[in-house]
Amino acid sequence: MPDDTPIEPGIPVPDAGEPVPVSPGRRERLRSSQRAGRRFWLALAAVVALLVAGAYWAGTHATSPAAIQKRYKPAPRTVLTATVVLRRLSQTLTVRGVIAAASVRQVGFGSVNVPGAQPIVTARPPRVGSAVADGSVLAQVAGRPVFAMAGVTPMYRDLTTGDRGPDVAQLQDGLAALGFPTGDSFGVFGRSTNAAVRAFYRNSGYAPPASTSGKGGALVVPQAEIVFIPRLPAVLQSSSLVLGQPVGDPALTLASGQLRAVVPLTAAQIGLVRPGHPAVLYITGHGGAVRRVAAKVTAIRRVGRAAGKAARSGPKAVLAPRRPLRWSLMGHRVTVRIVIAATRGAVLAVPVSALFTTADGQTMVTTIIHGKRVSVQVRAGAETGGYVPVQPLRGQLAAGDRVVVGE
Repeated sequence: MPDDTPIEPGIPVPDAGEPVPVSPGRRERLRSSQRAGRRFWLALAAVVALLVAGAYWAGTHATSPAAIQKRYKPAPRTVLTATVVLRRLSQTLTVRGVIAAASVRQVGFGSVNVPGAQPIVTARPPRVGSAVADGSVLAQVAGRPVFAMAGVTPMYRDLTTGDRGPDVAQLQDGLAALGFPTGDSFGVFGRSTNAAVRAFYRNSGYAPPASTSGKGGALVVPQAEIVFIPRLPAVLQSSSLVLGQPVGDPALTLASGQLRAVVPLTAAQIGLVRPGHPAVLYITGHGGAVRRVAAKVTAIRRVGRAAGKAARSGPKAVLAPRRPLRWSLMGHRVTVRIVIAATRGAVLAVPVSALFTTADGQTMVTTIIHGKRVSVQVRAGAETGGYVPVQPLRGQLAAGDRVVVGE
């Protein structure tokens, strides 16, 4: 049956089977809207994922108040203890000085007068450190020797036949000690002394001194050819002699006597050191090796005059080694450890930090016995090397016990 419904003119009615036509602009807007929707959901998913991850991290890394309290809980108190010892206590003083000889003497050759010659050193002089014995040649000047002889009276004049005096007697003693005795009266330069001098010179490899009146006359021993030295043998400590150069003054410095350590002391130290105090010398050699030598204090020099200077030097302690030192050590630096106080024997001792004083003035130490603290009253002596000798007055204290020194 035909549809009789009236249709208004001007309003198109599309066919139900055909799609509604869409313009190109509208189509592009639809696509943009779809893309924006997808971006929104993706961003929302990312935010949710971050929130979930943050919640998981917070759950695994969060610290509870109980854990915090446990972590920052104070450590248990640690008790520091030391052992009570039974030993000899000593207090030492460490000072530094030098190894020196007991006696140092400067030697001059006097008026060297060789007719027709200058006082020039004409042979290689002895080396520093070499030994100087009785009868040694100290130098050769203008071809003539300068001999060392033991004696205390200086050679102050030329000696010849007929001279008398203590210097002649000293020369006769020196010749006899070297194996050339004289038959003249003691202190008289006679024919026998003349012959002994000639024999001594020839034995040393030198011509005898010139005679006063030519061949066969009485010889004259020049004042400059013999030097009397109080202590021989000695060691040549320094020399101003140079081959081909004039003789200086002083010509030589000789060291004699046993080597010892000489150390300066301060005003505070000099009151602590006494002669007889034992000591140990630590001598550093050329290769760096340290030699340990037992010694003792032999003298205290309060004030001395420095060599070659007007100023006075300060106090010094002189220490003698218990066995002789090699002369090669002279002038070496030395560290000296002097025992200035010591107990007579082994005593009960604790570290000084173990002592404490109570309110009523009692000196105490605290021992640990079976894990418990026990206070022991003691009488304490003078501190020596970080330890204090103690005597228990109330309570028990023995070597090997543990005492509290800190916590």
